[in-house]
Amino acid sequence: MRLIAVPLIGLVFATTTAHAEDRREHGAHEHGHVAMQVVLEGAVLAINVEAPGMDIVGFERVPKNAAEKTRIREAVDQLENAAAMFALPDDAGCSVTEAHAEHDAIQEHDHAHHKDKHEREESSHSAFHAHYAWRCEVPAALKYVDVRHFITFPATAEIEALVVSPNGQSAQELTATSTQIKF
Repeated sequence: MRLIAVPLIGLVFATTTAHAEDRREHGAHEHGHVAMQVVLEGAVLAINVEAPGMDIVGFERVPKNAAEKTRIREAVDQLENAAAMFALPDDAGCSVTEAHAEHDAIQEHDHAHHKDKHEREESSHSAFHAHYAWRCEVPAALKYVDVRHFITFPATAEIEALVVSPNGQSAQELTATSTQIKF
């Protein structure tokens, strides 16, 4: 089963990344709306998140000063705390194997020699991206994931979660009052 999990997770995330790039290039962008992809395959749970910078730190551009850079780095640190962002049933025995986050403007700023300065300044819709993975000892006990994003980042109005699990595929809309992804 594990051999299937990695390609399936990779396919879902590659498709999602391509879709996110397409949205950025064509200007489709919605504040308050987070995109999440969730894949449960065998003992592996993986979640990919894309959130507008406006909802996380209040702006979507290259940071103008040290205080804005600090706000972005603090938000990245918050996003990388998988235990604060998600709660899983204890009886599933899940352990975090990966938690990584980044922000477009910091990536562009830190790699400025690869970008034209004018092009960076024109970018107006940078986003935060996060990836999480868990290995679960009892995956059958993983009936839900409680998403705590709304607590940490209250400017988020909704999360659109695309879910792939042994029970099939679904799209689930989460709000501050409905925070569980169900398998």
